[in-house]
Amino acid sequence: MLSCVLYFQFSWLEGFFQDGYLYAALGKNAAEKGRWLVPHLTPAWYSEFNDHTNFTFILEGLFFKIFGASYTTARIFAGLFSIFTGLSVYIFLGTIKKKNIAYLAFLFFILIPPLMKKSRFPNIDLPLMLFFTGAMFSYWKAYVENKFSYWILCGFFFGLCTLTKGPMGALVPIVIFFHLLSEKSIGRLLSKWPWLGLFLGFLIFMIWPVSLHLGDKFYIFERWFEFTILGSIMKSRGVSEPWYTYIVFLLKNVNVIFLLCLVGIYKNLKLEKDSFISFCSVILVTVLGLLSLQGLKYSNYLIPIYPFLAILAAFGIVSLWKNAQDRLMNVFQYLIPLAAVILLVFPLTSKTRRDPEITKLKEILKLSSRNVSKWIVYNNSYPFWSLASKNGFEDGSVTITLEKNDDIENCEECIVLIKDEDSSGLSKKEEFSSYYLEAFYLKKKRVRVYLPRKRKIGIISI
Repeated sequence: MLSCVLYFQFSWLEGFFQDGYLYAALGKNAAEKGRWLVPHLTPAWYSEFNDHTNFTFILEGLFFKIFGASYTTARIFAGLFSIFTGLSVYIFLGTIKKKNIAYLAFLFFILIPPLMKKSRFPNIDLPLMLFFTGAMFSYWKAYVENKFSYWILCGFFFGLCTLTKGPMGALVPIVIFFHLLSEKSIGRLLSKWPWLGLFLGFLIFMIWPVSLHLGDKFYIFERWFEFTILGSIMKSRGVSEPWYTYIVFLLKNVNVIFLLCLVGIYKNLKLEKDSFISFCSVILVTVLGLLSLQGLKYSNYLIPIYPFLAILAAFGIVSLWKNAQDRLMNVFQYLIPLAAVILLVFPLTSKTRRDPEITKLKEILKLSSRNVSKWIVYNNSYPFWSLASKNGFEDGSVTITLEKNDDIENCEECIVLIKDEDSSGLSKKEEFSSYYLEAFYLKKKRVRVYLPRKRKIGIISI
């Protein structure tokens, strides 16, 4: 109940983080324009999107095909991956541990603040988290029971990881190798089943480049390889951040849960020696260590380790407080329904906070029955990619940038976003009817919108 309230409350509000606009638009255009093989934003920008594979956008497009494309369905699509991951943690732990510790792990997982934030807009890392978790749980069953079916299942989820986010899928075999090394069980790799699972994963990934080749679009794969492998992995896009960046992020944003996770690792090393907790510790240390070696560090890269961080935190609090399972269960069985009701009545947010001035402007344009096919961002007056992706998702209108005022006044069915100091001399103000928007952007100044009485052009003076 609490997870649904936290992750889906006010899902109909307009506005995403700018990547959310982009990924929602790519899924929408797959569903409505048939752009399944090569994702598409607008003819002007990302006509052929090659920064990531198309798998997540295919899933999103299928979801939109069934339920329609909107802010609500886009948020539900994203949040479902987090909830399904949490449920998989609860169900899996319930089969190998006490159900109470499974409950605590699930509770810690859904309460991770960065995860709640990232689950409110479509992104690639949430599906990756679900598939990575599936791969790790399948491997554990294969390790414990040594059945070929679990190795094949692990390979299947490994393939989905690579199909979702390319090189991040490599974390699966790397974690397996380090775990076998730590358990002095490298000899298990002499069996054919781990290698068949690995081969299956590569076969699943190959579906994408083979499909591109058959569709005469193999250059998309080449561009992806250059951008992702050479640019992001090898060169870190020219960015170099300190190795401890992720540690600081977790201490600041996941704080109590992360500290309990560290307690769980320490207690397991010194006292408990629980084999599954040791495995979760290897996952956390391996992934966090490898990501910390990269110069390019985005907080969303940490999303795949959150389930295991939550498991370790649950073990940590139980190791500190022996009756934590029973006591906390007794407390939360009353507290969670109460918290869910409170959040429904007094939500964490009920206002559009992303690009509210543009949302308000579009309401005015709709009421005035004005058709806008092009948006012009003049002299960096507004964050371009946020606006371009928003327009691409909502109505497919084109967004361009200009640094000089050439041809602005000859543009028909256009809206020009322009700073107040740059607006003088563009047009005679008496030819325009004006509206005021609430102060949202750029030093909290009021935003004046000039809508033309005769001409087909509007100017926003910010």
